[in-house]
Amino acid sequence: MVEKGYSQKEGIDYEEAFAPVAKVNTIKMLISLATNKHWMIHQLDVKPAFLNGELKEEVYLEKHEGFVQKGKENLVCKLKKALYGLKQAPKSWYEKIDSFFLQAGYNRSKNDPNLYTMQDEQSRIVLIYLYVDDLIITGDATYLIKEIKKQMSQVFEMKNLGELRYCLGLEIWRDSGQTFPSQGKYVKGLLERFRMDQCKRPAVPLQ
Repeated sequence: MVEKGYSQKEGIDYEEAFAPVAKVNTIKMLISLATNKHWMIHQLDVKPAFLNGELKEEVYLEKHEGFVQKGKENLVCKLKKALYGLKQAPKSWYEKIDSFFLQAGYNRSKNDPNLYTMQDEQSRIVLIYLYVDDLIITGDATYLIKEIKKQMSQVFEMKNLGELRYCLGLEIWRDSGQTFPSQGKYVKGLLERFRMDQCKRPAVPLQ
């Protein structure tokens, strides 16, 4: 089921649709900090994220072809959860995950609302970064990382992607305490999109 969000009208079907967007600079900062401190960078995926959002508005959905019963053609479905395609779906999902982290004792950054932190009595820290349905977790409080992973799996359907390898167009390779970011996959995708992947590669001398 996918909602026809293009048919929604502001002020009638939804009031606000804004949700904070991940910042590449913050992700680079986390990767740099984890490299300097020799921390592992965990990556998690919430599936399917937007279906976890709680709707505040009343939203009705026409029945799909094949579900309409004879004599009940005028009945519609009332949505209890957000669906992909709804204007307010991203905002509803952010509010849900934001509330979860705050209730778990994490602090939201004032500079980046997608960054959450927690520090224990020994000054060990956990940093969590949210970009839509993916999460980056790093820090030296390994027991807190295990705990938040367990708490999330009890509330959301999660997939553990292991150590961070790809994020927002960045490929991340780590070896012997060093980190090597690359955008090779992104560049290749651009070349394929504009049908230039088979073009001739000329040599360009350095100046």
